[in-house]
Amino acid sequence: MIKYIIFLGVLINSVYAEAPILKFMSNIDWHFMGDKTSFSIDLCSCTNDADIKSAGLKATIAEPVAMLEFTNTPWNIVAIGKKFDKSITRKQGTSRADNGYRRYGHFIAFAPLGLLNFVQDAVCFERMSSFSFLYWSEVIPSQTNDVMALFTQGSKGPFSKIWYNNPIAALACSADCIATYFNKNINSLHWCAGCAGSTGNNTAYGGGKVEEPILASHAQALGMVDDLHYGGLLALTSKAPFQFSPVEKIPNATCGAKYFPIAVKSANAYNLAYPTVWDATVTGKVAFMWTNFKNKPTSEDDTASWLWVIKDTCIGAAKCKSMFTKKVN
Repeated sequence: MIKYIIFLGVLINSVYAEAPILKFMSNIDWHFMGDKTSFSIDLCSCTNDADIKSAGLKATIAEPVAMLEFTNTPWNIVAIGKKFDKSITRKQGTSRADNGYRRYGHFIAFAPLGLLNFVQDAVCFERMSSFSFLYWSEVIPSQTNDVMALFTQGSKGPFSKIWYNNPIAALACSADCIATYFNKNINSLHWCAGCAGSTGNNTAYGGGKVEEPILASHAQALGMVDDLHYGGLLALTSKAPFQFSPVEKIPNATCGAKYFPIAVKSANAYNLAYPTVWDATVTGKVAFMWTNFKNKPTSEDDTASWLWVIKDTCIGAAKCKSMFTKKVN
């Protein structure tokens, strides 16, 4: 009961602040949903918990499931327009220095279509209908300490980003950048965020990211989504085309969300909601095609974007459940 009272208080206060996360009817790129959602008459089948097969139709759907925000000010929740730390001793970040880059990031799981209870019986849109803060860089050791970041990545073994912190791997990211001209990403270059740079050790500081804060937010977002995938808090929901796969077998998510240890760029898009509303784009899309004139002098380089997911599903046969769960594997 207490958490619902707190949520209600935040909600009411956010309405007066014109919070970006609550203005989803106007700042979500609904055209992207129409462009990426398709239904076919191709048959598919899924097996339920009782080993009984049921038939359905193949479909691809797209929906926004979370808001990702990045700021130079700790404990600043851009999505609701509130700064919770106003002390003069706070450790302010910076978004315009290559090697001195430091940003704070938050992942807020919130699916507007789940809130609206949009076609939940047959079509598997996200079922979560409340706020859930899954990632706070201010309290995550790997986001505040470079030594912890190194050890955290090292513990991931073959999925670790430390293998790609070298000039050759950085040069390879140019291919991912070129692919964004055609609204595509190269999943095999999983450490690359298109033209936004690389994820480094998935940290919110250090070099490797471009100095333009809106574009750079895609590199930090990729690291954040990657961490959530590895921890099992975010699941794979679509086909994952890899020319060179970091895992032996890529799971089929047609009948339900599956565990996958790294972010899949082709399954995501980012829709800028603050400081300017803009169309959904692939990860790290080349800057001159969308970032110019999107920032504002009053924004303090704060950014907030909707995270879109692409889902390949079997309508009528797949078991609909939330993709935000550790029980996906």
